[in-house]
Amino acid sequence: MRDMAQSMHMVFVYLPIGLLAVSVLLDLAAAPFKQPKLHAAGLILLWIGTLAALASYFTGPGVRDSWHGNNELLVQIALIILGL
Repeated sequence: MRDMAQSMHMVFVYLPIGLLAVSVLLDLAAAPFKQPKLHAAGLILLWIGTLAALASYFTGPGVRDSWHGNNELLVQIALIILGL
C-alpha cells in the first residue's frame, strides 16, 4: 500500500503545478477580454489544483517522514497555504 501511495505521489506532485499554472493563465486572459467563462474555468482549476496539492501531501508519507522533527511545522504551513 505504501509503494502505491508513493507512486501516486509522483502523479499528484505535478498535477497541481499544471492546474494552478493554467488557472492563473485563464484568469489573466479573462480580465482583458471580459470573458466570465474563462474566469469560471480558472476558478474551477484553482480548486481542483488545491485538492490535488492536498492529495500530494497525503500520498507522500516517505517524504514527510524524512523531515524528522519539522513535521508538525510543515503540516501547519501546508494547511495555511491550502487555506484550510
